[in-house]
Amino acid sequence: MQCGICRAAAGRGYCGACVGDRVRQHEWLAAAVERGRERGREEGSSGGRWWWDEAGQRRLCECQGARRRAEALRARIRAREQQIAAARRVRGELEAQAARRRAEAAERARGAAAQRLAQAAGDAGDAARRARAQQQRARAALRSDRRVLAAALCDVAGLRLAGDDAQARRLFGLAWPAAGDWARRPDAYVSACASHCAQVLSVLAHYLHLRLPFAVARRGAALHIRPAWRPAAEAALATAGPATRPAFAVGLAMLLYNVAFLCHRQGVAVPAARAVDPVANLRRAVLALAAPAPPRPPPPFALDLYAVVGEVLRLYAAAAPALRPQVHDVLRRLRLCDDAIAAADADADADAAAAAAADANDDDAVTTVDDDHEDDAGWAII
Repeated sequence: MQCGICRAAAGRGYCGACVGDRVRQHEWLAAAVERGRERGREEGSSGGRWWWDEAGQRRLCECQGARRRAEALRARIRAREQQIAAARRVRGELEAQAARRRAEAAERARGAAAQRLAQAAGDAGDAARRARAQQQRARAALRSDRRVLAAALCDVAGLRLAGDDAQARRLFGLAWPAAGDWARRPDAYVSACASHCAQVLSVLAHYLHLRLPFAVARRGAALHIRPAWRPAAEAALATAGPATRPAFAVGLAMLLYNVAFLCHRQGVAVPAARAVDPVANLRRAVLALAAPAPPRPPPPFALDLYAVVGEVLRLYAAAAPALRPQVHDVLRRLRLCDDAIAAADADADADAAAAAAADANDDDAVTTVDDDHEDDAGWAII
């Protein structure tokens, strides 16, 4: 019992090695005492001297005391082992209980979180549905107000909505020129028609909250129109005249393009061939306000400005060959349809070269092309 572990225990316990040594020592002493007793009995029976003296008795008492202490130590060790086993069982039970409580708390937290999320999702869905319903009501009310305003504008501008009305092609009392009347109408009359169309279009665009592709502005007595995405670009004149006819053709094409764009936003498709009738297109846009709202977002607007320019030049069929290069110059200054213009110029150069070669090969051959066919060939890129 003199090892470092036993000394550190200070009598509270002993290590297994020391206890084993003490037990073996006790057993050796007990065996020695037993052998002495046997030898004493043998000597006594044979008449010899009894050797068991006081020292032997003292050693016997020491052995008996050591045995009692060893038994006490064994009992303490067994009790301590039982305490350790009980503590381990209690620890296992406590750990299992703690794990079970943690799992139950986590499950309750997950359930509460899922319930809160479901409630939040339901509230968000209800709010979204209410917002959509409110938006639909607002859109319906706005569309109704726009329809009333557009009807009032039609009354003021004289834009008749009846298809069989003889005055249906008039704006502020001026009839929009037909396809064959552009060359016969005075320039002031054509300019007034374009100005009236621009006024009605600007008011309708304001009512419908639309930003048109081309901006219209008045500078003095002249009406200007330019691309809305090029503020620094030169504006095209929308006032007819002999000197400004190329710019007027481009400006009129941009104005008609704006009308077609407004119709497109109302769900009315306007092909390039019908773009030159803005009065009918404006009437169709106003009538579309009474129909259900078009889908949102609307499909892409696929009308080509250069095609509208070609249709405008068709109105000036006799002067179209002379106007075409000047119109190209105006479009280049505005940086509109550069690729289409280059392709059209290349086609025109190729046609001219082919015609010159044909004339050189056969001086007697006469090449005649009617105006409509020539216009189609020159604007093949449209």
